[in-house]
Amino acid sequence: MQKIENKYVIYEKIFGYVNWIGFWTLYKKEVLRFLIVVIQTIISPLVTSLLFLLVLSLAIGSDRGNLRVSPSGFKNFDRWSQEMFEQEARELKNRKQFVNIEVEWANKGVKARVKRNVKRLERAKELKDQLEKDESSYRKAIQTVKINKIIPGLDNSKFIAEFHKVSIGYEIPKKTILKDINLKINKKDRIGLIGKNGTGKSTFLKALLGEIESQKGTIKLKKNMNFSYFDQLRNDLNNDNSLKKILVPSGGDYLKVQGKDRHVCSYLKDFMFDPSKATDSISTLSGGQQNRLLLAKVLANPQTGLILDEPTNDLDLETMDLLTKGRLAAILFPQPLTS
Repeated sequence: MQKIENKYVIYEKIFGYVNWIGFWTLYKKEVLRFLIVVIQTIISPLVTSLLFLLVLSLAIGSDRGNLRVSPSGFKNFDRWSQEMFEQEARELKNRKQFVNIEVEWANKGVKARVKRNVKRLERAKELKDQLEKDESSYRKAIQTVKINKIIPGLDNSKFIAEFHKVSIGYEIPKKTILKDINLKINKKDRIGLIGKNGTGKSTFLKALLGEIESQKGTIKLKKNMNFSYFDQLRNDLNNDNSLKKILVPSGGDYLKVQGKDRHVCSYLKDFMFDPSKATDSISTLSGGQQNRLLLAKVLANPQTGLILDEPTNDLDLETMDLLTKGRLAAILFPQPLTS
């Protein structure tokens, strides 16, 4: 046996192999560092690439807590998803016909003393209860947000607003947020505000609203231009209030929706809320539900312009689809740049 100072013992001459236990004891840190480098530089990018290719070939969706995989890929995911819902609707229809036959038989009156009849009665009740649960689950799955079409104004002018050499900053702490901004906003413009948190996206919108004065330059707005504002911090929502109180602060059961009276429960249903929860505190709502409630409040009586500050945070896919496809009107909303 040959011993090397401060290294490891080699049994090559006697046993023909390395003393790996001794090697691991002395070089454990170095081996771990090497493995970490291999994982970070080779394995991790390889796994990411494989997952990306998998996503291209397969589309995975969540439906009522269950994962469903579309074999036709992301491109045809919407069509596949619609076909799945249509298939489920047909299955529910067939089940309903069978359950109706069983319930009709049970309602005719049967001899309870016959054991097989007792079991069939119990089975008919179980099938009816399960069918009602599945139908309710299906209705919730296909439910979408219903937003009334916003009637455009009669003004044909394209001009909305103009920033001319606008600078905005804060004294305490002294910091310049926006500097020498020149921007003209017209109807049907699509403007992206991209940046990390604290870079001035919301400040820009507040300047447009007139909530913040510019230190330099001028901001010109279209005549009679008023904005409805969706605040990302949900400052308009008081957690002590109920859903009904948020929509009808003055009380009562009706609110004005674009000039027409709507019952508050009916309006809540348009935004996928359970009418029976109308008197519940909004503190019971998730972040996405609170955003949806605030969206309902803003869209009940929208002004000539809509400013939605990060409205897509926590929103469901259907509502985001309505926003991003511009079905509401000309809107502005910034998104943070994630790093």
